[in-house]
Amino acid sequence: MAQAESGLSRRRFLGGVAAAAALVRTGPAWALAPAERQLTDLMDRLWDEQRHRFPETTSAAVTRVAAGRLDPWSREARDSWVGWARSAVRRIEAIDATGLPQSAEIDRAVLLDHFGKVAALGTRYPFGASASDTGAPVAPFAVSPATGPHRSIPDLARAEDRASAIEHLAALPRALDAATAAFRHDAAIGVLPSAALLDTTLRQLTALRSAELGPGRAEALIARGLHPALERQIAALATVRSTAGEASGVWALRGGEAFYADALAWHTGAGLSASDAHQLGLREVALLSRELASVMARHGADAVGSRGSDPADATTAAGFDAPAVEAAGQHDIRRYGMRYAGHGQGWALFEAEMQDAEGAGSDDPVRRVTRLRRQLGHAARLVTDTGLHAQRWTPAKAEAYLNATVGLGRVAAAREVERICAAPGQASAATVGQAEWRRLHALALAVSGGRCDGAALRSLLMQGPAPFAVLEGVVAARFTPRRSPRIMRSA
Repeated sequence: MAQAESGLSRRRFLGGVAAAAALVRTGPAWALAPAERQLTDLMDRLWDEQRHRFPETTSAAVTRVAAGRLDPWSREARDSWVGWARSAVRRIEAIDATGLPQSAEIDRAVLLDHFGKVAALGTRYPFGASASDTGAPVAPFAVSPATGPHRSIPDLARAEDRASAIEHLAALPRALDAATAAFRHDAAIGVLPSAALLDTTLRQLTALRSAELGPGRAEALIARGLHPALERQIAALATVRSTAGEASGVWALRGGEAFYADALAWHTGAGLSASDAHQLGLREVALLSRELASVMARHGADAVGSRGSDPADATTAAGFDAPAVEAAGQHDIRRYGMRYAGHGQGWALFEAEMQDAEGAGSDDPVRRVTRLRRQLGHAARLVTDTGLHAQRWTPAKAEAYLNATVGLGRVAAAREVERICAAPGQASAATVGQAEWRRLHALALAVSGGRCDGAALRSLLMQGPAPFAVLEGVVAARFTPRRSPRIMRSA
């Protein structure tokens, strides 16, 4: 779905978004206008419905602890999710946007964008991962190193709450069988992981089949239910192994080029083409590599450490800015139910860059090198992601690139390439998001006459996770001192 389909007109943002947002957050419930009350009630209902559909993932999103009841993993549950998103769009569209203050219109626009994408992409691509996988509806494989319920087994083995872990183990065979059935369905229509990905997944499943997960009741559950379900999944993958191709990018799938464009837009929240995203990554890698070499030459390896933070672990530092969203008082479905990885991951990189530019820690070379390596790791992953899925790179070329740019060893590079192959678009989110925040900052400076610093831009986080097309309208409203004919003509 194109960003323009979000239903958001930048004209409506001009004049008073911040003031309207403050009134909405502080006003009593009885003071809400009818259209705004309708939207608030609908968000309540949608969040309740989402928690009912996905008790495990929604509980983990809010509390970081999964609920006792597992999410459904069947293809029927995924189809139902897509149908539910379609009905959500109809209900959201029924609320007249002209009766909403700007802050509520932002909520409406983001909801339409999110559920509209789920409905459109889930219908366009009736295959792939369960709705419980974070990449759905643009994670192409039901079972892979990055998708499928088998990935929860190692965590269950380490869980301190053994009672909860045993409850999950008892329910897991049904989830495994549902994923196996979805995999068979997709294989029958020609949607298969590469031979290399299948081999990695088979090794994972075989290792899980051999693992000892616990004595007593857990051991009985494993012998009676989990192991047979794993064996059925192993057999399903092994059966089609000989028909799998060697190409690891989704370009090899029928309609794969369009699929990757949609996956890229889903994860980044931006409208960048695969070619433009690849060029962005190459430019960032070149710039960051030069800057890193300059800092290292000036201070020496002994002063900053031979490697600093590992670029392979860069994503651990690029989480969403939860305190800002908490302070905004956003509705739960906006805070936890929307999937805009580029928004939060991009901000984490952008904010660190801004702090360095403003002189924070400028006398600390270790801090600067750590920041540069983190950015370089993400930029290299963007190049690798677009290289594999759009430029038709081989895994060997991708691994060699990661080794040359960020120094990943053979095993680490191979694992990173496998993750990227199984989750197209996901590795691009942080660097594309960072570039979008830079673009928004430049827009804010332009419309405000240079009166927008990083702290002022940070206030946009109060709007919650959102696609960047929506935030562009907020910037025009927030930082324009008065309505100008030029801005009105471009809106």
